Amino acid sequence: MSMVRSIELVLPKDAVYLAGSNLKGQVILTLNSTLVDPVVKVELVGRGYVEWNEEIGASRDYSREVICNNKADYVHKTKTFPVQGKERRPRPVGPGV
Repeated sequence: MSMVRSIELVLPKDAVYLAGSNLKGQVILTLNSTLVDPVVKVELVGRGYVEWNEEIGASRDYSREVICNNKADYVHKTKTFPVQGKERRPRPVGPGV
């Protein structure tokens, strides 16, 4: 099994992605050795976390501050790409990966 030395995700500059948007870009892997099985499996995991403070009872004689938070997994997809030949150029990643 080949170990990954570095991984780079290349997306268009100044792009803004909303929930449910498709991404199109490149995944560039630098490996420590040659691939034995010429297949690369890419796994995409999208998670979100938010935290905020709320004040309860501010209009009364008493109040207290409450810390609220929420987290969610938005996407978890896996796609396998066959590596053909000995090309050294980046392999594009299509939408929805």
